[in-house]
Amino acid sequence: MRGLRDWREEELIALAATNPFAVVALAQRAAHRRSSNPARKARKREIIERLYRYQYAREDVLQLLRFIDWLIRLPRALELELRDELRALEEETSMAYVTSIERLAREEGWEEGREEGREEGEKHGEAKALLRLVQVKFGPPEPAVAARIAAAESAQVERWLERILTANSPDELFG
Repeated sequence: MRGLRDWREEELIALAATNPFAVVALAQRAAHRRSSNPARKARKREIIERLYRYQYAREDVLQLLRFIDWLIRLPRALELELRDELRALEEETSMAYVTSIERLAREEGWEEGREEGREEGEKHGEAKALLRLVQVKFGPPEPAVAARIAAAESAQVERWLERILTANSPDELFG
């Protein structure tokens, strides 16, 4: 029976095109090599690039990427560099690299988190503006009015912002 060390790199690379266990073996060997972090990053990138070229199903690729990411850890700065390098590759292959890149995106508030944050920020800003306009036009708002504005959906707050120009009272504004 052959051990992991008995396999030549070229054999594993040739097998990896059709055998996901060969990809796992490549990642395992890369993880156990004693090398500098930049060399580990380069090795991780090579394996990921190969995955993009292979014709595995998307879910299989994502599972392999998660495993590779778990196995070949890099310092945060190198993960950021790798993310930037892989963005061009993603555009060419139209498959998003998830895992550490996804994790960094969540931590730093990009991608889907950025969009949600932007929407939440806009809603908060609109609600704050409406409260200020209510105060200027009608005097300090009742706690129920402030709570109603805070709980409203963004589209509703926008309608109220339009109505405040012509409303003569809070009841008319919210009615």
